Amino acid sequence: MKKFYSIMLMTTLLFISGNVWAEDVAKIDDKGYATLVDAIKDVNLGNVASPATITMVDDCDMASTIAILAGKEITLDLNGKTIKNDASQSLAQLITVNGKLTIDDNSADKNGVIKNTASGKYVIKTDNAAAVLTLNNGTIETTTGNSQGAVYGTKGKFVMTGGKIIAAGTGVTMKNV
Repeated sequence: MKKFYSIMLMTTLLFISGNVWAEDVAKIDDKGYATLVDAIKDVNLGNVASPATITMVDDCDMASTIAILAGKEITLDLNGKTIKNDASQSLAQLITVNGKLTIDDNSADKNGVIKNTASGKYVIKTDNAAAVLTLNNGTIETTTGNSQGAVYGTKGKFVMTGGKIIAAGTGVTMKNV
């Protein structure tokens, strides 16, 4: 009988606690997302109001580049998790910023990281005059010496108030052309 009540309690808590499931990698408020791409897409499409905070709930491998659209504002809370490229993919960069992206890490250890493991690639690129990338906490990292860099901007600006950049190659390049 105790087992029955335990199962009923767990089921009730699951329904009350929101829609974040074990297989989700990110969440916005109580809504869980199987991929970071899906979470950002919801903000870009206006299904979630901008500004929005996306909190990582698990590590994830990126199979495609994600873009923050112009006019959109996202805070990405790494929450101690790792976002890295899928080594089998040839992505020009993991994230393209045309709007505003703030990277934060509200975990106790502040050890969240966005990492590029492929050669000749960027981690984050700003590509719009109105683009703003802000690093408050967390790490942006490249692991290969011939990477294009951790942060690369042809337009826009990069503000670093905290966190770390670890680069085997170029750390930050902002051209503003």
